[in-house]
Amino acid sequence: MDQLIVITKVLGFPSKDDLKFISDQKALDYINCLPKKKGTNFAEKFSKCDKNVLDFL
Repeated sequence: MDQLIVITKVLGFPSKDDLKFISDQKALDYINCLPKKKGTNFAEKFSKCDKNVLDFL
């Protein structure tokens, strides 16, 4: 479950549209209990990378 916290720290908390596909209420309740984080700005985090690499990420 720590993996979901790490994922939301990097990508940010999923939008309502992103969560629509989850049909299991327990899973949805768990995800909604995760910390609400804004995603990481990859251009800042990987400032030395080529623009094409950032686009791929």
